[in-house]
Amino acid sequence: MQNFIILFALLSPLLGEDRKEVLLKAQCRANCVSLLLDNRKQMQEVAATLRSCVSAPWCASCLKPCSATFENLEKCYGMCQKFEDGCSQSCSYQNEIRRETVNETLLPATPPKPSVYDAFKIIWDDNNVQERREVLVYVVEVASHIGPFFNVGKLSPWRQVLQVSETNGFLPENFIKPGRFYQFRVTAVSKYGSSSSSIPSAPIRSLREAKAPSKPVNIKLNITGDNTATVSWDPPVNTDLPINRYKIYWGSLSYSSSGKRIKRLHEKKILASSVRQYELINLEKRKIYYIELKAISKLGRKKLKGDRIFIDFEIGNEKKSSQVPQVIRPLPVSNLTAHAPKMMHHGALVNLTWNTKDLDNFFAVSWRRKVCLNDSSGKIDTIKKDTTKNTTYTLSRLKFACTYEIHVRAIDGRANLSSSPIILKIFIPSCEELQEKLNLPANACPTTSSLPEPPRNLVHRIKVTQRHNITSKLSWDHPHSDTPILQYRIRWGPTLENEYVPTFDKYFDKLKFLEGSKNKFTLTELKENREYLVLIRALSKAGPGKESTLTFKTPDLHKQIDLRKPRHKHKRKKKRRKENAGVPYRIPMNKNFSTPTIIRNQPWWVKDGGIKSSFHSRLLVNFVWCFSVAVFWLRLPL
Repeated sequence: MQNFIILFALLSPLLGEDRKEVLLKAQCRANCVSLLLDNRKQMQEVAATLRSCVSAPWCASCLKPCSATFENLEKCYGMCQKFEDGCSQSCSYQNEIRRETVNETLLPATPPKPSVYDAFKIIWDDNNVQERREVLVYVVEVASHIGPFFNVGKLSPWRQVLQVSETNGFLPENFIKPGRFYQFRVTAVSKYGSSSSSIPSAPIRSLREAKAPSKPVNIKLNITGDNTATVSWDPPVNTDLPINRYKIYWGSLSYSSSGKRIKRLHEKKILASSVRQYELINLEKRKIYYIELKAISKLGRKKLKGDRIFIDFEIGNEKKSSQVPQVIRPLPVSNLTAHAPKMMHHGALVNLTWNTKDLDNFFAVSWRRKVCLNDSSGKIDTIKKDTTKNTTYTLSRLKFACTYEIHVRAIDGRANLSSSPIILKIFIPSCEELQEKLNLPANACPTTSSLPEPPRNLVHRIKVTQRHNITSKLSWDHPHSDTPILQYRIRWGPTLENEYVPTFDKYFDKLKFLEGSKNKFTLTELKENREYLVLIRALSKAGPGKESTLTFKTPDLHKQIDLRKPRHKHKRKKKRRKENAGVPYRIPMNKNFSTPTIIRNQPWWVKDGGIKSSFHSRLLVNFVWCFSVAVFWLRLPL
C-alpha cells in the first residue's frame, strides 16, 4: 500500500495534463519495466511490476524521465546524473516514440469493464496478459459530476487517477466525496503503444450524505468612513460541495431590560460564490450593528445551508478606523466545589457551587461519565449540558463507582461570548460505601432485578409504496417489569459495512421516545438496499432496562422484487355441462330428480322441453342470416 501512495505522489502533478502526454509517459514506464524483466531473464519467477521497478536502482533511474515533461533530448539528458544508464536510455526511447508511427498489430487488447469495491478498490480481470505474457501499465481514469441522480451528460472530462501494472488498484484516501457520482475506465499501455479505453464502470457514489458547509472563516471588519464599513471573509474550510452563494444579514442591535438581543434587519443580500467582501452604507454613529453571514451549497434542488457567523460592531466618533472592535469575554468562574454525594433511588446526587464577579452572566454546565469500576468496556459517556442563572447546580442520576468530569463556564448573553471553562473531576463511591457513610437501611441500594426486561417478540414488516417510499412497521410485546413502564427508547439507523458486529453509522442514526402503553412504531425514510439496526429498551421508574436488537435489510428496488403476498394457484374446477343445455327455458325438476316437469303453454318449436328437430333449427338460423344480409346490402325498409 505504501508503494501505491508513493506512485500516486509521483503522478499527482500529471492529473491536469493532456491525455496523449499521459499515455506516452505510461508507455515510457512500461518500457522500463520490460527492460528490467529482460535484464533479469527470469520471466517465470520474477514479477515485473511498477513496485519492483521503483525498488530497483537501475529501473528507478529509468523511471525518472517518465515523470517529467519531455521537451527535447538535450534537456532530458540534463536530468540524468553520471553513470545512470537507465535514465539516458529512457530519454532516447521517449524521443523515438514521439517520432515513429505506431504499429497497430502490436498494441495491447482493450481491458474489460472495471468494478469498484468498498469505494476504494478497483478490479478488472485481463486474460490477455497471461496469453501474450507482456508487460502492461494500466492507466485508470475517472469522470464525475455533482447531483442527486446520475446523468451521463453532466460528467466531467476524464482525468487520470493512478497508474499500476497489476489488474487492481487502490484509490487515494477520501477520494470518493459525498454528493457526487463517479465512473472509472482503464486503458492498457505497453512499450508499443496504448489500447482503446475500456467500458466505463457502473456509477458509484458515497454512502455518506453531503453535509452543509461550515462557517466562513477570517471575517474582518474595516470601518472606511463616518457611515460606511466593509466586511470581508474567506470561504469555509470544511465543505462537501462547492459553495453556490453567500447570504448576508445586517442591521441595528439593541438589548432589552432582561438582556435579550433585539435585532432590526436593515438589509438581506444574496452574493455570488466568488464575492469575498461587502460594503455597508448609511451607518449611524454611536449605534451597535450586527452582521450574520452563512454559506449555501446546492445538491439538485436541495439547498444545504451552513451555520451563521456573527460579528457585532459600533461606529465611534473617529472619522476613520481600520481596527475591529475589541472583543471582551466574561471572566471565568472560580472556586468550583462539589459537595458530598447523596443517595437517591435512581443513583447519586451531587450539589455544585462556584463564585463569580459578574452576576448578570449565565453559566453553562456540562458533565460526562469517564470511567466506572464495574464497567470493563471503557466506553466514554456522551456529554450532557445545561444552563443556569444561579451559582449552584445539582447533578442527579449519577452512577455509583464512576468518575465524572465537570466543566463550568460563564456566558455573556448580550454579546454571545463565553469564558474559558473551569474543570473539576469527582468520584462517586459505590452504593454500599454511601450506605455505610449515610447510615441508610440495608435495602436502600437499587437492585437490578427491578429493571425491566428487554421487549419480547420484536418483529418488523417492510412496506414499499408506488413512489418508492420504504417504511418498516415494528411491533413487540411488553416486557416484564416490577414497576410501570413509562417510555420506550427506540434507536435505529444504517449499519457500517464490513463489520462483524452490526454498529451504527454515527452520521445517520435516529432516536425516538414512545409512550409506555404503545407497542408499535413505524420507521420512515429508509433507503433501498441498506442494512438497518434497531435497538429498543423500556424505561421505568427503576431505570432503563436491557435492549432488544433487530437487524433487517431493505429491498433493492431496481431488482423489482414483488413484496405482495404470494398468490396460491388453485386448480380450476371443470364446469359440468348442464343437462338439456340447448333448452331455451329452464326446466324445473322434482324433488326426487327422476322425471322433469313439463311446462305448459310452450311455443310451437318446443316439444317436451326441446326443439322439434335439428332441421327446423337450422332453417330458422339460415333465414335470420339471409334477412340481415339483405337489409345491409339492399337497404330494404323494415
